[in-house]
Amino acid sequence: QLVALRETQNLSLMQAAHLLGLGHSNGRKTLSHWELSEERRPQKRHRENMLRYLWHSLQLCNRPAHEFNELWDLIAVAWDWDALTAEDWQYLQSPASAQMAAMLWTEAEQFHSPQEVSASDEEKNSPQSDVEEDVDDAQNEKRGDCPTQATSERQVGEIGRREQLMPVVETESVTESADEPPLPFRLPQAATKEVRGIKRWVWGAVALLLLGLIPLWMLLAPTGSPQTTGAAAITNLDFERGDLTAWMVHDGSCVTSVADGRQAYEGDNFAEIDSSRDGCTSLSYNFRLPWEVGETFRFAIYAKSAKPQLQEMETVFWTGHHPLEKNGVDLNLKQAVTHIIDSESWRCLEVTYTVANPAYDVVRAALHWPKDQATHLLVDGARIGFGTQSLCTEISPHILDGDFEQTTDTLAWFFNGEEPCQWSLTAETGAAFRGQKALQIDRKASDCYSVAQRIPTKPRAGTTYRAAAWVHVAPNVLGSATWRLWARGKEHVYGNQFTRLAGNEWRCLEAELLIDEGEYDHLAVELFLETQGTVYTIDHV
Repeated sequence: QLVALRETQNLSLMQAAHLLGLGHSNGRKTLSHWELSEERRPQKRHRENMLRYLWHSLQLCNRPAHEFNELWDLIAVAWDWDALTAEDWQYLQSPASAQMAAMLWTEAEQFHSPQEVSASDEEKNSPQSDVEEDVDDAQNEKRGDCPTQATSERQVGEIGRREQLMPVVETESVTESADEPPLPFRLPQAATKEVRGIKRWVWGAVALLLLGLIPLWMLLAPTGSPQTTGAAAITNLDFERGDLTAWMVHDGSCVTSVADGRQAYEGDNFAEIDSSRDGCTSLSYNFRLPWEVGETFRFAIYAKSAKPQLQEMETVFWTGHHPLEKNGVDLNLKQAVTHIIDSESWRCLEVTYTVANPAYDVVRAALHWPKDQATHLLVDGARIGFGTQSLCTEISPHILDGDFEQTTDTLAWFFNGEEPCQWSLTAETGAAFRGQKALQIDRKASDCYSVAQRIPTKPRAGTTYRAAAWVHVAPNVLGSATWRLWARGKEHVYGNQFTRLAGNEWRCLEAELLIDEGEYDHLAVELFLETQGTVYTIDHV
């Protein structure tokens, strides 16, 4: 039903993921799992965004009320979520809900009808990528507005009857070593943009000096980059105090501070998350931030897998009112981005929130990981900032688990096609080009046509990028494949290599792409499986 409703509104998976606050790195894959998989369920923190998505984005507000009620009953059972309440109806019909939905819809429209520019004319017949789906022009038609009014007596009565039948659900608890830490603050903004940054630094530094949070020498030392200064001015954001002061560990005690300058991303200390100690679910930091509508708040942190295995983690922004309730139930989910992390290098994870409601004066930056994941991660170098410039320094392109040795799943890869691809990670002797494992895809389904990975590196104009993969098909079979390197953003461009494959012979496919002055924000690689009825083996990407 979720797929049918989304397609009725001509929404691509990427647009829908943005409307749900899932971010762009892996949101498309996450939403696809929610829609089609019985095993992957969204956590309860996504409940408010899902309510707004169904009501406004999927336009259930303009359909008979029983359709929304019946769909939510199915969701509540399938995902173990709470039934609808009177507060839910009040939120859905409030101006705040409509304004947030409208703002997200405006942002999601940037993903409409991406233009794809081929590297050569001979590639015009190559299959088109589904890394980011084209959307029908009908989506540009005017959408009906949802009514914003008080909950009707009929709805309240119906909800009251439902609540009498529902069991009491305990709220999630927070396990902390001490009371909730004091909230760092930022002074109000300057009147003009020209002096905004200077005033923030000067008055913030004076305030912190008077409060005794920073010594005088820090004001006299060279400032370095703005993001470094900002991070240093917040209590223990970078874990350099040698403990978890100002951080909160939720539902357990699996996070510890480690002093080891050789392993740290920067400085001498970092935090280690090890769920084998205790099954905690998240690590968070609260900020007290007076802000203006339209301002973008940014949080970034570096992470690395502590073992040779891919792991999943979300960076999440919550907003609320000071003082927060002890268990955080008064927080509102505003943005969540899913990241896949390996053990080869530190990776910068960033999440942003553009202020839409000036009433919120607290933001919680949090790291969440799946409860069923054997999580063992290192985190360090957290920082905050404001504006459009990313807090993450430029990173070199990096394929996650290109040799398929760090996973028992395809966390970093996703398949394109309407039917699920039949794949496996084979460890048979001699099956891999290098190492112990390789990815095998049985190309029986006509709609399962490619495998791809998004690379969160912003391409630089004038730079030539190259990507390679080793591929072969089943013995005694002739086949073909197209290897493509993408630069994507508001514009799209790619470089291809088409290759014919014979029998059990490994072939190296390499694509090259010279970046022009277009507007691109990330790279991607994609292998098109051109021949149906055969098994492709991929390794050493």
